[in-house]
Parts: sequence; C-alpha cells; structure tokens
Amino acid sequence: MRVGIPQALLFWTYAPLWFTLLKDLGVEPFVSRATTRATLDAGVKLAVEEACLPVKVFFGHCAELAASAEAVFVPRLVSVEPRAYICPKFMGLPDMAGRALGRQVPLLTPLVDLRRGAGGLSAAAAEVAGALGIRRRRAEQALACGLAVQRAVEARWGRGCLPPVALAELGLLPAAGGGDRGPVPGAARRRGRLGVLGHPYNVYDRQVSLDLLARLLAAGWSVETAETIPADECEAGARELPKELFWTMGRRVYGAAAYLMSSGAVEGLIYLASFGCGPDSLVGELVARLAERRGVPFLLLTLDEHTGEAGVWTRVEAFLDLIERREARAPRPG
Repeated sequence: MRVGIPQALLFWTYAPLWFTLLKDLGVEPFVSRATTRATLDAGVKLAVEEACLPVKVFFGHCAELAASAEAVFVPRLVSVEPRAYICPKFMGLPDMAGRALGRQVPLLTPLVDLRRGAGGLSAAAAEVAGALGIRRRRAEQALACGLAVQRAVEARWGRGCLPPVALAELGLLPAAGGGDRGPVPGAARRRGRLGVLGHPYNVYDRQVSLDLLARLLAAGWSVETAETIPADECEAGARELPKELFWTMGRRVYGAAAYLMSSGAVEGLIYLASFGCGPDSLVGELVARLAERRGVPFLLLTLDEHTGEAGVWTRVEAFLDLIERREARAPRPG
C-alpha cells in the first residue's frame, strides 16, 4: 500500500517519525514533490478564503497525492506536548482535506494529543495500525523506531544542521543544493550571521519563503533558525515572558529569538509570518518588541499567495545593507 505524506505544514518537523512509523508498519510511504506555484494555485482553489497560506499549500500537496497514493496521511494534531497546543487549523485538517478531496483517496487521520503524556502518541500509532489492519504490538515497535530516528534527526538540528539538509540525508528530500533562483542579483559576498525565524513550514518551504535561506547562504551569510537552537536554550528564552505561551511552535520561536539576541549570535533577525495567522501576529510582535529593546535589527516579512518576489527582495536587500552599514560604524576593540 502506498501512503502519501504531504510535504507541507509539520512535515518539516515530524517527517522522520511519520515516515519511519509507516515504513515499519509495512506500507510504502512517499513524500509529495516540492511546492511549486502550481501546487499553491491548486491549494487556493480547494481551500476556503480564510485559510492561511501554509494550509492552502497543504491542500495543493494533498491534491497531488490523491492522483498517485492509495491513502494520504493527514493526522489530527491537537497537542504535541503537555499543557500546550498546536494551531486550531491543524485539528480540523482531516475534515477540511476530506471535504476538499471528496472521495478521491482515503485519509489516514490519527489523533495526536499529548496533553496528558506520551500515551497519546502510542494511541495515535495504534490508530494508524488499526486502519491498516495491523496488530497493536507491531505499532508499538514501529513507534519506538520512529521516535529513535526523530530524536537522532533533532539532535542533528540542535548541532546546527538545517532541517532540509537532515531530511535530504534520510532520503525524504532531494539532496540539498544551491537556490533554484540563484543568489540575489548584484549581491556582493558578505560575512555575518542572521536569525531566520518563523513556523518551519514558512521558513523551509522554498516556494513559500521565496527561497530565502538558499539566497542568504548564496550571498555569504550564515543562518540560524529555531530548529538549530538547542531545545533547552529555546525553553530558557521563552521563560523571559511574564506569561507562558501555550502554542508549542510560537514558544519555541520566541525562545530562539531571545537566545539569539541575548547571546549576540546574530547581527539581525528576519521573521517570516503568514498573513491571517493569529499566533504569528502575536509572536511576531513580541519578537519585534524584544529586538527593539535590545537594539537588534529586525525585519518582518508577511507572506500570502499574492506576495511578489521583487518587492520582498528589495526589502531584504535594504535590510542587509542596513546591517552592513551598522557593523561598519561599530567601534573596533582596542
């Protein structure tokens, strides 16, 4: 049985776990192709107008998989850790995807709810196994293998490996290379380090981000993301807030920003947000205020399906020039 995994949303976070779990249950998992403009256009037609850009991209990937998969993996995500939540849209994904696709292809929709502990993950694995006609004992074994692979990949991220590179090493993505669109026209080779923050499906999807990471790397910048910061450092940074954020990803992004700024590890921060995303509107503002207090250059890029590449790169280039002029004026030690 061929089960398709959309290369969208939390694929960028949990693909090692999902892929290994399905493979060890005896099915043939495969990942949809990288997002293109056609993927986005297909998703826009399927989604309601109020859906954010990442959800529209997700629908486009589901539509692609419906033509070649025997089932599509669309988990119903409520919580991935105790006392915290994922965006409500993730809870409704199976219902929205099922309505959009009709009866073109069955969906595997395990409930993932870890608010009361890791038992929720075992229940989700058992639900997948049950839908495939496989015994629960095998589900536990497959889950253990999946978690081992997930932890190993996350350890690579915490040592500075960008997720697309680690996923390519697992064979879940093509081998990482230069940017599809090449370096920023006319950009000189620069040296410095930037933080690029936001939900992983905004940061790592090359179509959604307009190839931001690859183009910054091609221009000579080093890049840190929330995933390349050790989890304990992100948690420590998030505790600076007077009230705990209950969105898992938002808390990690804010914690990563706080760590990068307090440690002086970056010359500036770029935040990628989705238009219409409630958590982004709050977390992005919190990060912007923190950057202002600490005197760190900050650029907020808000993305939707109408975002133009030329306008975005004009802003990015101006931001990079600002950082360079700022660094040139900084007093030299001694």
